Amino acid sequence: MNKDQIVYDDFAKIEMRLGKIVEVKDFPRARNPSYKVCVDFGELGQRWSSAQIKNYSEEELMGRKVVCVVNMPPRNIAGFKSEILIMGVPNDAGETILLQPSGDAVLGGGVF
Repeated sequence: MNKDQIVYDDFAKIEMRLGKIVEVKDFPRARNPSYKVCVDFGELGQRWSSAQIKNYSEEELMGRKVVCVVNMPPRNIAGFKSEILIMGVPNDAGETILLQPSGDAVLGGGVF
């Protein structure tokens, strides 16, 4: 996958922050198997996402710190307002592996 080269100013437009998953609900109306996930960003508040991360159980997701894009416009997904994009990368099976810090980091902290 080769995308056009960008300059730093392009990257700087993306606001990624660290959050903690505080609520997970099944989302049967979604076209693809998904959860409704509430992420807490500390002083920045909480936001919801529709996430195709069913390779994780609800219990595995609760309390997990995740990296999210927080400055995209909300999307309507099967009648649900998805406000953020939870970041991940695929494994060999094509499942999403969530991005998370390797150590303690501040909730709401910006990624740079």
